[in-house]
Amino acid sequence: MPTELIFCVVDKSFRINKYLCKTPLGWNSKKKRFTYDKRYVKFVWWYFSIFMVLFGINGGSCAYVVYGHLISPRPGFNLGHVAQYTIAGLIVMLVTGIALSALIFDHSATLVNRELEMYEELVTLEGGDERAILQRQGKKSRTLPFLVLALAIPAQVAIKSINILLSHAKQILKEQSKVTLDWIHHYKRLQVISAVAVRHLSYLALGLMVFGLQLSVGFNFTTIRFLGYGINPMHYAIFPFCALLTMAAIQMLLPAAVGINTKSAEFLTLMKIGATRVEGGKKKYITRILKAMRDIKLYAGVDDTYFFNLDKTVQVALLICVVAVFLVMP
Repeated sequence: MPTELIFCVVDKSFRINKYLCKTPLGWNSKKKRFTYDKRYVKFVWWYFSIFMVLFGINGGSCAYVVYGHLISPRPGFNLGHVAQYTIAGLIVMLVTGIALSALIFDHSATLVNRELEMYEELVTLEGGDERAILQRQGKKSRTLPFLVLALAIPAQVAIKSINILLSHAKQILKEQSKVTLDWIHHYKRLQVISAVAVRHLSYLALGLMVFGLQLSVGFNFTTIRFLGYGINPMHYAIFPFCALLTMAAIQMLLPAAVGINTKSAEFLTLMKIGATRVEGGKKKYITRILKAMRDIKLYAGVDDTYFFNLDKTVQVALLICVVAVFLVMP
């Protein structure tokens, strides 16, 4: 949920990193909106840091060490070193992919802002006191909040919006009141925003699922395999800590997408029941609209080729894959 605490954390992150190289992604602390600057020449040092230093040098070094050991094993270089370099390479690829997605899908900041605006309208209709601030001054800062921009805030805003719509639908049934077109229009707006962003989110969801699976298996494997291996306890603690962190991230992000699907379907079901109480010619019109509406679905795939529909079965299937792959590893 986009609370003041989340906005404060994002703002502090930009402030702390403002003395480093600038990025295209910025944050307007007064308006509480993300900004995006398309002047690529201005951020040449950020490109150099991400794609040359992080991906080129660090990622290339990890690949060289692992591949070189597989081709010609080196004395004193054991399985522990291979696992560490492999995990480091996966993390480098994940960070680079998140940064690259922010460059390719430069409209993501606009989509998040539209979703925040819709959320504020729903809160106002519900009787809340949140208001949009209209100042237009923004500043660019260096940070890597791409995961927050692309998944955390949009997912939580979407879930909160669905919860508001769902609570209104339940209130209609409880008070025996009639369905109005206003809330149907708000649902359609959320549906349109989701449809525009579905392709962008499918890339991110697939990437996070693939890398999340690999990192989870890798960290779980190293946690058990290196137990009693003679590694310094402070060094060994990295593996179980990162294993728990990766699984926690999966358990936080996947239920967000699944919740959007299930709660939107429940909202439509309740609204169809409430539409039976509408009288006159408007009843037929509202019933026809609700019959044509579909629940909101998110996918994981590449370029309109969707491999997974993010519903209830995906979360269980991913956890089963983590356990299955871990058990078959030597």
